[in-house]
Amino acid sequence: DNLRKVLPTGNAEELVEVAKVAMITFEFRLSEPMLGLEPVDKDLLRELYSLIVQTIERATELGSSEAALWLGDLRFDEDDVAGAMELFEKQAELGHPKGAAKAAEILRRTEETTRYPDALRWLDATLATDEDGMVHYVRGLYAFNGLGCPPNQVAAFGFHEQAAAKGQADAMFELYAMLAQGVGCTANPARAVEYCVQAAEGGSIR
Repeated sequence: DNLRKVLPTGNAEELVEVAKVAMITFEFRLSEPMLGLEPVDKDLLRELYSLIVQTIERATELGSSEAALWLGDLRFDEDDVAGAMELFEKQAELGHPKGAAKAAEILRRTEETTRYPDALRWLDATLATDEDGMVHYVRGLYAFNGLGCPPNQVAAFGFHEQAAAKGQADAMFELYAMLAQGVGCTANPARAVEYCVQAAEGGSIR
């Protein structure tokens, strides 16, 4: 009911907050059978999810970067890579670090080599505003593999160090691998193990 009330007239911030609450409800309802509770009608769940997506889409139209990134994640999870990329790229062009990292990572995974210069431009433009380390981590991957630039393992190590300092678990794993083998740095097995443990504790599944 809240979604239906807010959707026509709510501002972007209101829409995002209502959508967050609704998504929590949706995810809980999905888990009810596993909790031994009576499952909710699937048609009602589909209707709820559709309303959530509409709300996020409307918030995106109203200029919410948070909504645009959220919608991009939903599109990506639905295997709509092109749809996700369109949303992330727009945020990247606006100078949003999460948008830059996500767009650049899609280009890396899909090996769109002609667009690597765009990815580097987005990443380099948002390094200074990278709060969670994702931009530095992805920039490190580009440097290590020579994507759109000459391969530079030393620079890659530096990017990953900065990402790890911001709590980026996957960057910690990269540091573990590089320190264990002495790639881009002097080998340091003890420090490598420390990063490996920190990566696992930080949620890296690698």
